[in-house]
Amino acid sequence: MGRGCGVAPPTDRLRGGRVGADRAPHEWLRIHGAARLLDPGSGVDRPGEVWIRDGRVHALTAPGEAPPDGPGPADRVAALAADGALVTPMFLDLHVHLREPGGEASESLASGAAAALAGGYATVYAMPNTAPACDEPGRVERTRVAAAGLPVEVLPVSALSRGLKGRELVDLEAMAAAGAAAFSDDGAWLADPRLAREAFAWAARNGAWVAQHCEDFGVTGPGVLHGCACVAEAGLPGIPREAEDRAVERDLALCEATGARLHVCHVSTRGAVEALRRARERGLPCSGEVTPHHLLLTAQDALRGGPDFKMKPPLREASDVDALVDALADGAHDEGAVVDAELRLVERDALVRRGHDRGVGLQRAEERVAQLLRLGVGRSAEQQRADDAADRAARAASRCPRRRSAERPLRGDGGAGGAPARPGPRAGGAPPASLRDGSAARERADRGAPGRARRIAGGPAAGAYRERERH
Repeated sequence: MGRGCGVAPPTDRLRGGRVGADRAPHEWLRIHGAARLLDPGSGVDRPGEVWIRDGRVHALTAPGEAPPDGPGPADRVAALAADGALVTPMFLDLHVHLREPGGEASESLASGAAAALAGGYATVYAMPNTAPACDEPGRVERTRVAAAGLPVEVLPVSALSRGLKGRELVDLEAMAAAGAAAFSDDGAWLADPRLAREAFAWAARNGAWVAQHCEDFGVTGPGVLHGCACVAEAGLPGIPREAEDRAVERDLALCEATGARLHVCHVSTRGAVEALRRARERGLPCSGEVTPHHLLLTAQDALRGGPDFKMKPPLREASDVDALVDALADGAHDEGAVVDAELRLVERDALVRRGHDRGVGLQRAEERVAQLLRLGVGRSAEQQRADDAADRAARAASRCPRRRSAERPLRGDGGAGGAPARPGPRAGGAPPASLRDGSAARERADRGAPGRARRIAGGPAAGAYRERERH
């Protein structure tokens, strides 16, 4: 499993070994002009060129250099100008929703695989929230057969409980034998302590891993957005951090007691980050993932943006964003990363207006990478905190302050390195952030927030929040 969602295993990803000494004609592709070759797993982070022989990465060289055992006189060589791009290994995503069977109108194995390939993914794990749920061996086998001819590897994830209802475990042995790559109830946390302990113990004995959507729904109650002052002032019920924190602590205790490998899906709170950090320091086999929108947006954006910004877990506060970014930054320097970047959206259209491209999460992964790099991910936590200090002080009076680094211009609004500005709706309390065009993630939009909150509290949007839920 590795440490969560990220790139493929390090061996031979960007560094190819010698493939014999014969000089039979080969097909070569030289990728040149890259601003950066990046493969944290094998320690590559530098300018250079990639040489591909017969469809496999053969060597990395300095700019302008050929490998010692490079093309011969009879070989055919093509060139591809990277034009200053970032060149990485293909990605792996531990948590995608492909919806087949039952939800093909929203997504299918074929459409999801095509989006994954376009976004640079080699392997994706298909979650079991299909209709019917992936809770029988035949359904695992069906997914494997249907995915066999797809351009990326699709690995089916088995449900933990029948129907994802948390009342009876699936036949774990049979599901594993059928080819289930992991076990999860997806958006439905396995809350029953007896069943959870049984599942974790089985996973530990059989070398399987469990992915949990950690949310204590008894704590969540009727909440629709994050439980904070600005949401309460808008007249909406909140989801406190404790709903996630308690579930994470419970599952980490089971991880320690049984030795099972635990992956915490879409971490969103600073408490969950710290719990994972302490567990990793004790040597527990656990990992987590974080989504781009939880690194870029806060509860204020959910209020301004309307029901399309409602998701599980909800957008939190600036202090949670800080903790997530710091944990991700730690991972750029430390093999013991607490949280890894998961380059996807939890629900493909979670931040997209209805009617727009639902493949944005996988298909535009490279843009998420660019956003994370502009956030400062990869710098030390100390550097990031120092950079944010002045702005935090200026926002001290705000009830739900927002993070300066998350507000850096990503739409070319005059900041260094920004892309050309894209027009977008601004009137009538329009969302300050959008991924509807697959590009920019945030704009400065402090103006008008109180009025927007009042309109939500007193208008039809409040009911829409309660009806619309994103996982």
